[in-house]
Amino acid sequence: MEQLAIDRGNCETCHQCRVLGSKLITLPGTEQEFRCCACIDERGTAPRDGRLSSSLRSRPANWWASSDPPEELADVPPGHMQVKRTVIHAGRNTDCVVVVLDPSRNYFSGHGAEQIWPAAIALSEHLLRSRDSYAGLKVVEIGAGCGLPGMLLGRGGAQVMLTDVPWILPLARYNTEANFTNEDPRRPCIAPLRWGHAEDANSILDVLGTPDLVIGSDVVYREEDFDPLLHSMAALGAKQVVLSVARRECVLRLFLERLADSQWDIVGCSDLVGDGMIWLLHLVPPLERREPVEKQIPVPNLAVLQASASNAEKVMKDAPFMQSSKARVRGRRGRRCKQQPSPSPRDACCSSTV
Repeated sequence: MEQLAIDRGNCETCHQCRVLGSKLITLPGTEQEFRCCACIDERGTAPRDGRLSSSLRSRPANWWASSDPPEELADVPPGHMQVKRTVIHAGRNTDCVVVVLDPSRNYFSGHGAEQIWPAAIALSEHLLRSRDSYAGLKVVEIGAGCGLPGMLLGRGGAQVMLTDVPWILPLARYNTEANFTNEDPRRPCIAPLRWGHAEDANSILDVLGTPDLVIGSDVVYREEDFDPLLHSMAALGAKQVVLSVARRECVLRLFLERLADSQWDIVGCSDLVGDGMIWLLHLVPPLERREPVEKQIPVPNLAVLQASASNAEKVMKDAPFMQSSKARVRGRRGRRCKQQPSPSPRDACCSSTV
């Protein structure tokens, strides 16, 4: 059966608007029907024989997400988006970034636009400590959302490209608009990157060239996304990858296992916050192992690096942390692990709405 392309649209089965789904394959000359992923799981991909009458098409269940986001932040109606001045502290370095969010999901469904997640705050603090060392580097942020870590590096002189799925990119554009003028050479670029889609990675390389570094926060949360994520990171060709990963039951352990199976090197593995909930992974793709790294990316100090291997091993073997045995963990592969609720971000901010 031909695989359906994932897109965003208005489901003609359950009438929810701007949800993920696919256009069904129909006979030539007939109108294509859009069906959301949930309805495809429940009803399959066979098109309906007829359309519902307009009288049944009343206000959709998720009417709050039925509008496309305006092109520019200035055109967003009052009260539809939240603006936060977020202060990031890292040792002697401090920076304040304006962050635009959609906690009410007026335009962006899903969790990516709701808040600044703790892993993004932790990665931002880590990068800010040695931000000057990234000046001049080409950096791609994957799963950027609002793009907080990438914007901080952009302010420090890095050439940054923020990437995410196409329907989240307007949020990234709002955030760059709130922090950079159009003429500012430090303003990050924005591009779509759907994990596992080689054409998206190739388009980024055509515009930016081969990046020196790939960064990402809270991008490790579903096992079915591991391989597309690793493929996209490898396709970008960066010599080094820095990820801030929130601990979610067995997910982190499974990801470390997948890294080992895929011949990725874990150069650094450290507890970013000190409570074991957010981990910094400094990775080297398989093809880069035998080649010298031209531009060394700042990593934790020598003591942390010496402990990285034991930290990774501890995460892999910590029974109370993940599961009672490796066999039990492997037995859960293919099933979504229950996620623990994330603590509220540790940011000092003033909120307003636009």
